[in-house]
Amino acid sequence: MWRRNAPGGFIRPCEPTLTDRPPAGADWLHEIKHDGFRILARKQGGGVQVWSRRGADFTDRFPAIAEAVRGLNAEDTLIDGEAVVFQHDGRSDFHALLTKRGDAQASLVAFDLLRLNGDDLRQLWKSRATVPASGSASSLRSSASKASCRNDTAA
Repeated sequence: MWRRNAPGGFIRPCEPTLTDRPPAGADWLHEIKHDGFRILARKQGGGVQVWSRRGADFTDRFPAIAEAVRGLNAEDTLIDGEAVVFQHDGRSDFHALLTKRGDAQASLVAFDLLRLNGDDLRQLWKSRATVPASGSASSLRSSASKASCRNDTAA
């Protein structure tokens, strides 16, 4: 169920569709499935918010992610991704994410950059344009971008 009063700046994330097999063809990019929580992270000026896929405030739950987003070289950005705890071998650990220690260790695996400095970038998915990453932080990891999304025009 979606929140009736979504927070300001929240954009409903694209949700995957269950199929018998993945789509094929040059118009599709595929991403690794990480076991984590789907989140949106927003930086606007000096403020940062981290939301669940349904709009619940997760900023205090994932302080390392909030701090990493705060350090990005952008005034206004919105990132769609997954909060993930990684084991030493690089595999995700969903059970660790369910603990307070996991909350502090979570990284943001970024799927899509939805906004950058006031520009809505969702229409760029269709052209498969790339947006250069700005800033760096140990709690941010990047993933391939989506070529299309069922919700790509929903605000």
